[in-house]
Amino acid sequence: MAKFFFFALIALLSVHLALSADPPQISPSPTPKLVADSTLLLMRLTARSHSRRRCLPQMRLPPLP
Repeated sequence: MAKFFFFALIALLSVHLALSADPPQISPSPTPKLVADSTLLLMRLTARSHSRRRCLPQMRLPPLP
């Protein structure tokens, strides 16, 4: 019975120490900035990858700046 109380005390102390410790201060990672023409670029890349398929209509996009 003494062993049970000893291990229960150790468990309670470890839980108390874990909850009372300061949480690590993790700085949030910066969000990636998207280019204004990212949608146009994605459409252009998609059109190039599908240009060999005859079932899809050909997309005419303006040239990139």
